Amino acid sequence: MVIAIIAILVVMLLPAVQAAREAARRIQCTNNLKQIGLAVHNFHDANNGLPPALTSGVGHATWLVHILPYQEEGALFDKSNIELQYYILPDEVRDVASLTHGVREVSEVRVRWLGHKMLAEVNIAVDPSLSVVSGHDIAEDVHHQLLHNLKYLSNATVHVDPVGLAGEEFHRHRLGNTEHQIEHEEERGHDLDDNHDHRYSHGH
Repeated sequence: MVIAIIAILVVMLLPAVQAAREAARRIQCTNNLKQIGLAVHNFHDANNGLPPALTSGVGHATWLVHILPYQEEGALFDKSNIELQYYILPDEVRDVASLTHGVREVSEVRVRWLGHKMLAEVNIAVDPSLSVVSGHDIAEDVHHQLLHNLKYLSNATVHVDPVGLAGEEFHRHRLGNTEHQIEHEEERGHDLDDNHDHRYSHGH
């Protein structure tokens, strides 16, 4: 009897809880839009004009970057190089990662904005004879070098694979083609033993 009463109360309260969460999300969205609007007005007051759509051309920082100092994100704005084009950034990430000791190849690089943070994701290839610990150490070094040399990055995730088996495309292909995976492993003769994990990642 008690359990039935509790179940009825839960059923009655669940819609109210969901409605409260939805109202909280609406309020948060409204506040975010209000902060953006205030930041644009503050930019106008300080610079006698609205923020530019683009800094100097396609691929450069947009108005959302220029209003960062007026959203209490001045530190992030100071770390950003607004003179760079976005599509140049992956090349910089690739260069830093490839110069790190132990990295044999940089197979893929992705750079994206997440809110006000710029994040990098890198796939590197190392010697297949290395242990998991050694591969993790190389990934940690790459992570450190990226954040130390590229101040505009807020964080970086480093994926490590053996040489010849690197990249997201390879892993998607393996997941979608089991027969090819088995044939490939038979051809390799299982020369990568269980102590040398095929893939691991490092990021903070």
